[in-house]
Amino acid sequence: MDPMQEQPPVKKNFHRSLLVVLVVIAAVEFLLLMNKNGQFPPAASTKQEAEVESPLQEGVMEGVFSLKADKVATVGAPLTFTVAADSNKRKVVGFDTIVEYDETAFTLGSVRSSLKGFTATSSTRKKYLEVTSIKEPQEAVTPVLKNTEVLSFTLTPRKVGNYKVNLVDRVGESSTKYIDSETQVYLPKVNGVTVTVK
Repeated sequence: MDPMQEQPPVKKNFHRSLLVVLVVIAAVEFLLLMNKNGQFPPAASTKQEAEVESPLQEGVMEGVFSLKADKVATVGAPLTFTVAADSNKRKVVGFDTIVEYDETAFTLGSVRSSLKGFTATSSTRKKYLEVTSIKEPQEAVTPVLKNTEVLSFTLTPRKVGNYKVNLVDRVGESSTKYIDSETQVYLPKVNGVTVTVK
């Protein structure tokens, strides 16, 4: 038997390892940003520290995230939703978006970042879609968002009716927010749309 045939495909494993390393680096960078902004509570704090803690650590109310989609859809035909954002002249390095939808009325399809140089990861729980988008470390441009499409996703209607799909500001410990290049957290105004499925 030829020993060259038994070796694993090195190039394929290298690319897989590189992808894993990049994802881990992006996650660590995001966690460091969040921790620096006070999004994660300190391991221990004294009463005196709690008294002087700034209420702005949760985030400053500023900016707008706007959900857009066609108002009429057909059962079985994927409907694309987009999120446009305005960061009020601030350079954005990451953002979280929470979408509420009726799981019995829609099937979630694709979720993708619309910003060049940003990677989106998504998760679902109950009736919520949560998306985190992070600027890739090698991306040179840090964008200012001005009614800029930042995210898109598809929902395929399952049944006829009128249904609300909403961006929500907070669910438990999670919130719709963006982080600027100075690591300040901002909580934008959000909206929703009503879709009539025929």
